[in-house]
Amino acid sequence: MRAIFLAAGRGYQVDGLNKTLIRVPWSGQPILHHLVEAVRPYVDDITVVVGYNPIAVMQAFPDLRYVHNAQWATGGSAQSLALALDDRPALVCSADLILDAEHVGRLVRTGGDALLVEPRELRTASAVHCALDDAGHVTALYDGQLRDPAHPEAVGVACVRDAALLAAWRRACREHPGRFASAVLPTGVAPLTALEVPARPVFDINTPDDYIRLLDHHRARRCA
Repeated sequence: MRAIFLAAGRGYQVDGLNKTLIRVPWSGQPILHHLVEAVRPYVDDITVVVGYNPIAVMQAFPDLRYVHNAQWATGGSAQSLALALDDRPALVCSADLILDAEHVGRLVRTGGDALLVEPRELRTASAVHCALDDAGHVTALYDGQLRDPAHPEAVGVACVRDAALLAAWRRACREHPGRFASAVLPTGVAPLTALEVPARPVFDINTPDDYIRLLDHHRARRCA
């Protein structure tokens, strides 16, 4: 199993930063450090797709493997994933997420293909939603307007092992490079299980308000 972190974008709403280098308040370490520590027990290779300000990321983490998306400004995370995805089973993660080994472990232990979801009430306009069947398998992934309040949000972490699904996802990323990678993950190729985020929340940092919520969580942890 390999890990692919998608870290090519520029955080225009967070002072133009490369979001994976934003520091987590309770450790002082960059988000990428936490991602590496979360996946390390489950993978034997880590590849980071960089684009904006790539040297800063590579200097901070010189021991990781890198793929450079030179067209990062004109595409989405699907474009980045198309450059890195191959036929090896992969744990794919947006590199602006703060998660821990508990989240990753649940995905890996399914033994099949799965993605993390969360029934969030507040969602951004770019959120990716999941339609599910009664068995908890994903029947559709879509962005834009929420079609049903019962559809959870895909939080940007997927574990894909099936060779046909990997090939189909790679083709979809090439055909739709401007979209989010999770939005073009094909359904119907292989059973894709939706796993709800456990008690420890996943944080994605897209705006200053997101970071304020992270600081509030940090203060609550210290007071608990």
